[in-house]
Amino acid sequence: MDSVITYGQFWLLYLVSALVAYWCWGKLLFWVKTPGVGYYLFSLIGAVLIFTPVPIEQGSMYWAPGFLVVAFTFLISGPESINYCIPWFAAALAIGAVVLGVGLLVSLIRMKDVSDDSEAGV
Repeated sequence: MDSVITYGQFWLLYLVSALVAYWCWGKLLFWVKTPGVGYYLFSLIGAVLIFTPVPIEQGSMYWAPGFLVVAFTFLISGPESINYCIPWFAAALAIGAVVLGVGLLVSLIRMKDVSDDSEAGV
């Protein structure tokens, strides 16, 4: 936990940069007029890649953005050494999938309520 406090200003800088990167990620599908489930799944993958922190090596108390850890560990140690990162990305993907599912369910319920109100003449 000390590493998070010690490097707080760098994590804040990364958070601002990550928000800009996530905005750019969303603009990759600029031609989509009406976002559907595929668009939201694409956004989920971007959020997981950009915002997931991972220890810099297995058992380390120092953390870094996951995509950077995977890239540098892969380059330095080879593909078998990045296996410890998989649970971190899987957990982030599971949390994101739950949030996405709840959001889509709420959106579906709202659309159903609006269509029911318009059919009733309200």
